[in-house]
Amino acid sequence: MPSLAMRLAVACLVTLWHLIRCYFGRRYSATGISGRRTVTSILMREATLISYHVVLIGQICGTASSLTFPITETQKMIVGISGISLALVGFFLSAWTRYTRGATWGRAGAAPEENDTHVLITTGPYAFFRHPYYVSLGLLILGCQLALNSWLFLLVGPWALAVLCVCRKEEADLVAEYGEAYKTYRQRTLF
Repeated sequence: MPSLAMRLAVACLVTLWHLIRCYFGRRYSATGISGRRTVTSILMREATLISYHVVLIGQICGTASSLTFPITETQKMIVGISGISLALVGFFLSAWTRYTRGATWGRAGAAPEENDTHVLITTGPYAFFRHPYYVSLGLLILGCQLALNSWLFLLVGPWALAVLCVCRKEEADLVAEYGEAYKTYRQRTLF
């Protein structure tokens, strides 16, 4: 079982992530911007978060200790610190993404202008990744599972495949809306 300090670090990190999520959700929900999220992306994101947090609570409370892998205490510490580091990168990338998107959080890659047309966001984390929120969520999940010394980190692979399917649909919509500008953007950025 992971040490109490590692479990508390993961619990604090996930709690901070939720506070950031709630802050931006509340801050911009009053703007009346409904966005154009697809039902698939909403369901996938919420199902991922709910199921993941049910498992995570069990791990933090110590009831899921059979999911840990057998390694020495020194190795557990190295894997745990690596996991917390990955989770912190995911946490900060998520916060940066939400900050960059601001009031357009619900709109896939678009920022409103005064005449209510959309502009492709290519600054902040979007200068590096087309889908920085999915990248941050993957790093957060992977990091937390490694920090908790859990075999469940292997589930990031199937989750990433599901995310790729959702992203292909979102990118097709963005190519239809932005045309050549999005194709150029896609060529110079990672996932």
